[in-house]
Amino acid sequence: MAAGAERFRQTEAVLRSLIESPQGIVIFALDRQYRYLAYNENHARTMQQIWGAQVGVGVDMLGLIGRDDDRAKARSSFDRALAGESFTLIEEYGDTRMERRFYEDIYSPVRDDAGEIVGLAVYLRDITEQRTAELELERYRGHLEELVEQRTSELKTAHAQLLHAQKLESLGVLAGGIAHDFNNLLAIMLARAELYFREVPEHAAGAAHVSIIRDTAFEARTLTKQLLGYAGKGKLLVEPLNLNGVVQNMVQLLRASIGKDIRLELEPSAETVAVQGDDTQLRQVLLNLVTNAAEAIGPAVGKVVIRTGLLQVTAPATGRSNFTSEVPSGRYAYLEVEDTGSGISAGDLEKIFDPFFTTKFSGRGLGLAAVLGIVKGHQGTVVVDSRSGSGSRFRILLPAIEAGRMPTSPVPERMRGLRGTGCALVVDDEAAVRAATVAILSSAGYRVLEADGGEAALRTFRTAHSEVDVVLLDLAMPGMNGEQTLRELRQIRADVPVILLTAYAEDERQLRAVRDDLAGFVTKPFSYEELINAVRSAASPSSTPLPESIRQGNGKPGVLTHNVRSAG
Repeated sequence: MAAGAERFRQTEAVLRSLIESPQGIVIFALDRQYRYLAYNENHARTMQQIWGAQVGVGVDMLGLIGRDDDRAKARSSFDRALAGESFTLIEEYGDTRMERRFYEDIYSPVRDDAGEIVGLAVYLRDITEQRTAELELERYRGHLEELVEQRTSELKTAHAQLLHAQKLESLGVLAGGIAHDFNNLLAIMLARAELYFREVPEHAAGAAHVSIIRDTAFEARTLTKQLLGYAGKGKLLVEPLNLNGVVQNMVQLLRASIGKDIRLELEPSAETVAVQGDDTQLRQVLLNLVTNAAEAIGPAVGKVVIRTGLLQVTAPATGRSNFTSEVPSGRYAYLEVEDTGSGISAGDLEKIFDPFFTTKFSGRGLGLAAVLGIVKGHQGTVVVDSRSGSGSRFRILLPAIEAGRMPTSPVPERMRGLRGTGCALVVDDEAAVRAATVAILSSAGYRVLEADGGEAALRTFRTAHSEVDVVLLDLAMPGMNGEQTLRELRQIRADVPVILLTAYAEDERQLRAVRDDLAGFVTKPFSYEELINAVRSAASPSSTPLPESIRQGNGKPGVLTHNVRSAG
């Protein structure tokens, strides 16, 4: 009997040692009524830590769990084990007022010698620190994924904008080249037509036809301005403008350009909306936007509203479609056109400024492309808000200037019948353009020297520099270009007035380099009055005095040619 008791105590000691020995392992066993059969000290400390409970053999464990959700969760796991299932779970338990912790729980049934399930055993390992680190890692991973997704979206947007800019730049070069050549042709047509009316009676035979040619050439200048505006290379005739006045001067034309069932409403600002801009190009912008708005409305009854105003930009100006770079903070004037038309779908919204993109059967797709080019040339931006079926609003933002900078006197009217005296040197590689320029100057009374390029101009000027009152110099020439020629002319005679002739501002770097060294600009195609006014202004003693030691009497009007070579 004593020997049996001793073996029982030894067995109990071994079991107790097995239960208590694992470091950090929580062990407990329950009967089928969830009452404790056994537990180790780790379990007792854990129950005190997370529930503030005292455990004991025969005590109902579920009654010690202080949260309904945790109690239900424990019952469910216990029942699975009592049903004969062995499994592992990651579970969270504990009173929020004390401490909740994570555990890796291993459940298994307890069987008697007959194989009947008489209870369950649970082995727990506290993994709170590990689980907290995993959750933190998951949060960081989620945040990182969001950042990657955001950055990927930004890169896609930047790539799309780069492709858009490259496409505009390529087509801009094409449009600029076409406009350059077209302007040279127009310069010849316009000059010859105007000279015709100074040499023949107004009612002479054929005069009506020449008048049409001249008027058409004037109209064609607007087309080339639109091409250059799209190309972003148009020479802006910048002056202080009131956008209210630009709109008001266009009202009659705008009303005529839209359908009778479309109401045009004006909402001008009560303030002077002053900007530095090119009146012709800004009118083109307004006309294109209103025409597009009317076409979006179609044959239905609708409304187009034109607004002007001033606003302070404190953050980048944005809309559903913003096609220029971010606008710096500052004071801006806006010109806005809103319609009640069909709106623009999300797919089309990103393409509306693409050259040749159009949703109209007979459209050319250049209207909005020209708008974008002109606005960029004015250091502005275009913001579009539109949704399919909800109309559209186009807002042009331009840097505002102080209203006090607006001109107080009207621009002088064009002068006719102009004449002058003096000697002019015309330098242009285009023979026909040069001949037309020479003919206008000769007709006005000037004596003219001509050269077909920079090298020929320098040879002529070295010989006749004391005779020349003004030089008319083409900017874009093969070989020695206008900038190089100007520098060499200044080496020969520093004070000679030079007027730049250009079909468009081909090279902004060249223009910036010579702008302060010029007596004026004349943009091709030019009228008789524009050319003569520029020459008279540049050659007048008040604008460019010449020392008497180098001024000599001028001979009779005519044309002198020195070392002229073919344009080749």
